[in-house]
Amino acid sequence: MSEGQIQKSEKEEYDVYDLDRLGGVLGRAVLNSGVNTGVEHPYLKTLQKADEGIEEKERLEYEAYHDDLTGLYNRRGFKKNTEAWRESNDENTEAALVVIDLDAFKVLNDSHGHEAGDEALIRFADILKSVTEEMRTLFRGGDIISRSGEKGDEFVMLLPIMTDSENSEEEREQVALITEAIKGKMNLALQNAKHLPHHVRNMEFSIGAVIRQNAQLDEKGLSYAIQEADKLMYEDKLDELATNSK
Repeated sequence: MSEGQIQKSEKEEYDVYDLDRLGGVLGRAVLNSGVNTGVEHPYLKTLQKADEGIEEKERLEYEAYHDDLTGLYNRRGFKKNTEAWRESNDENTEAALVVIDLDAFKVLNDSHGHEAGDEALIRFADILKSVTEEMRTLFRGGDIISRSGEKGDEFVMLLPIMTDSENSEEEREQVALITEAIKGKMNLALQNAKHLPHHVRNMEFSIGAVIRQNAQLDEKGLSYAIQEADKLMYEDKLDELATNSK
């Protein structure tokens, strides 16, 4: 009997495909001719269990790196994918670290309930992904977007940018352009989403951003950059509060 074959009987004939060639770990027995006796072949039982084991491993790995509510990366997934981005890019390549925080999210939860709060987070995350994908004049692609923060109402993004800054003044201008572009497009997308509930469409948020070179985004540098963006986000929040109180 040749390798990769099961002995054929009068009632059944199986071909075995080597899943090492097809991306798997075991051969799969496939009934392709002969009389179906109604008896499950023992190879199929073994391979079904193997498939279930692979699926469970993939599920656990996905859950380890993704937020279970929005499907965005969690803190661990953000860190892992940022490290992968750094390894695949030149050390001078620049990216924007952006922090977005939903304003008065606790009020939304308290007044509309936690299910409404969850829906708001899901819809906001979906729109955020769509908006960054549309902004290819500013960003190269390969966006890394995560849901973070102790209360779960904060989003942290690494957005590789198209044009590197030559000096600190250009960097400040680029940061202002990025934050205003994201804010404007997000607000427009929320207002145009007529199918969404009123409390979702009227969500407000604050944003802060910094630009860093790849070489500056080791573990310590990444943490510091996020802290800086977070500080700028709170300044934006205070500015909005001051404006709304006038």
